[in-house]
Amino acid sequence: MVKKTLTIFTPTYNRAYTLSRCYNALKNQTSLDFVWLVIDDGSTDETAELIRFYQRENEIEIVYYYQENMGMHGAHNAGIRLADSLLWTICDSDDYFSENAVEKIIDMWRQKGDPERHAGLICKISDQNGNSISEFLPDEEEVTTYELNYTRAMRCDFRPIYLLSAVNQDFFPILNDEHYMPCGYKYIENEGNRKLLVINEALYHVEFLSDGCTTNKVKQFFTYPIGFLFVRTKMLGILREPKTLRRGKIQYLASCIIARQNMFRGALGCPDVLKYLIPAYLYYIRSCLRYKKQYKHFPHRKANPDGVFDLIRDNLGS
Repeated sequence: MVKKTLTIFTPTYNRAYTLSRCYNALKNQTSLDFVWLVIDDGSTDETAELIRFYQRENEIEIVYYYQENMGMHGAHNAGIRLADSLLWTICDSDDYFSENAVEKIIDMWRQKGDPERHAGLICKISDQNGNSISEFLPDEEEVTTYELNYTRAMRCDFRPIYLLSAVNQDFFPILNDEHYMPCGYKYIENEGNRKLLVINEALYHVEFLSDGCTTNKVKQFFTYPIGFLFVRTKMLGILREPKTLRRGKIQYLASCIIARQNMFRGALGCPDVLKYLIPAYLYYIRSCLRYKKQYKHFPHRKANPDGVFDLIRDNLGS
């Protein structure tokens, strides 16, 4: 079988009821130069039977892999490890690509892509009503996710498409058996000193479901505190602008509070801890109030073992 140019990776957990929209958009692509890599992260519904049915239809190339539940970043690790293509991107189980997306992505890379200069591409996203939730500058041809999210501080979302060689250098750590951590820091690390080619068009479409990660973000803070503490420790070494670094320090200390860790033993020195202690507690209180508004009760801060900071330090190279 001829090796495909693009891997479209879908992590899924008990999402059989949403996969058909993703699949139908993929089988109707104007270019079939891709493989759909589905990582089933321990589903107990009909996901396996559904994907096998799609494989029997033989409309597109599908690779299906089942693993015991390891959470989103554990599924991402498998999605990177099992991919074999030039380009790699994600299509969440409740989302879908435009029917000309693969063609446009591959054509853009072949026309303008330079592996020495570019780590991949990036396109706009629209919501379920067709409204764009992304924004590039006029005539912008290349950009980094750091510029979009931190230098410009844009409250937008985008869909990056990476060279597989840019994402398979290392993997997400699995910390204390937690099943979630934010992935954004890894995008910045993937890019390094390279940029992403801009496709100034919404090729990716999302729907924010009630059981999705975006809708339940505030709940994740309290359910997976070590994962968030790890990522916020990482970001302290990535953020550059004074305003964003200040916010990063406040979020880091808030994560220390949520994870029930002694912030004076963490990554910030005593002067910074004292400087940002009150804003961090205010951030924590606001998070608790948001949680109560959404779930009708206050969050529970679960006890975490000693040695969390050592665990994080041991994995900072990941």
